[in-house]
Amino acid sequence: MPIRILIVEDHQPTQELIREYLARDSKLKVVAETTDGAEAVTLAEQHRPDIVLMDIALKGMDGLKATKLIKKSCPTTEVIILTNYPLDDWKERARESPQMVQSSAFLSKQEIGKSLLPIINSLMAGKFGESDS
Repeated sequence: MPIRILIVEDHQPTQELIREYLARDSKLKVVAETTDGAEAVTLAEQHRPDIVLMDIALKGMDGLKATKLIKKSCPTTEVIILTNYPLDDWKERARESPQMVQSSAFLSKQEIGKSLLPIINSLMAGKFGESDS
């Protein structure tokens, strides 16, 4: 069974880059994409993805609020927060913000090529008790 992924990213080139990296692994299937936090919540409820790749800075409903709502309606969905901001800043904010604690991982957009697939595989290995090693 493929790992179902929802991409939430408002920067088209980054969205395309993510899609390109995900296509490298036949176990991964993008079930939906959006540029909007509110729509992300609706799509998550509709598709029940295993993973949401969530841009933190979205117009309208930001990625933090969308994450909180997604985790409320889809508690087993893993959320990977994507950001251009320094990760140390977000990790500090995570300690202060309940919705950020609900995210599964943080990923700098500059690290997508190097770290996206390993993070997804690590999260799914923990969830399904599998490993690529």
